[in-house]
Amino acid sequence: MLFFNLCVGSIPKTLRETLGDHASEDLCDLIKEIDLDARKDALALAEERLEKKLAIEIGKVGEKISSLESRFSEKISSFEVGFNGKISSLREDIIFLKGETKLIKAELRFLIILTIIAITLMNPVAAEIIKRLLKL
Repeated sequence: MLFFNLCVGSIPKTLRETLGDHASEDLCDLIKEIDLDARKDALALAEERLEKKLAIEIGKVGEKISSLESRFSEKISSFEVGFNGKISSLREDIIFLKGETKLIKAELRFLIILTIIAITLMNPVAAEIIKRLLKL
């Protein structure tokens, strides 16, 4: 009833007198319905705008995520290339060191043989001991 009093009170006096109480009440009900419909339309429009803005923002977030995925993929690929290069380099170094080790072993054997020859030439008793040790 408060809304009716407020609504009827806002209708100009001459119009209220011309329409009467019943018609003034009907006019207030009509205004109330129009106001309610307008609010619903405004709410629907605001909701539609919000949905569009959300769709745009979600699209932007999706683009940023795709960009980040791409950048991470590039970084990982770059890391893999560098890592594989280092592993390859380490393999080459290991192969080189194996060759060097074999060369050092051969040189040591040669030096041992030369030492045995030198000891044998200087001392025949030492030569016999070495022969027995080496089972020659």
